[in-house]
Amino acid sequence: MKSISPIALLVMSGCIVGMVGCGRSVNPNERPTYKTKVSLFQNAKPVEGANVVFNPVDSSIGIAAYGRTNADGVATLTTYSTGDGAVEDSFRVTVTKLEQRMPDVPMELYETDPERYDELMIAAGATAKPPAHLLPRKYASVKTTDLTAEVRPEGDNNFQFE
Repeated sequence: MKSISPIALLVMSGCIVGMVGCGRSVNPNERPTYKTKVSLFQNAKPVEGANVVFNPVDSSIGIAAYGRTNADGVATLTTYSTGDGAVEDSFRVTVTKLEQRMPDVPMELYETDPERYDELMIAAGATAKPPAHLLPRKYASVKTTDLTAEVRPEGDNNFQFE
């Protein structure tokens, strides 16, 4: 039986890595993205847990990017893969943060009597009010927001909204 030379193994390994690739594959239809961050403040305080969406002005050819603000009020935007940023474009920015309303159902019931827990959660959901907006509603819609951003390949794509 013939053995394979170390050089042949190295060449074959390189071919396999080249075919499989490392990390995220690049789709030829994907537009390049640029690291983009948003800082969000209300009354000079960072807003945690807000959803930020960069909506392309021309939605027929544009690609949206999104993120969620952390405790410092900063969101790192995503288009194709986590934190990759936004494509070069002009955007209308929407921002939402909704009140989290949890039904008054004891969590320990989930472990001790899951069927009863489900019944109570369903009953609570049937009578629940919709969550309240914690930020001005005008920022929740592309039709009413006055927040805009221009993402460019060169320069700093860090945006601050207050």
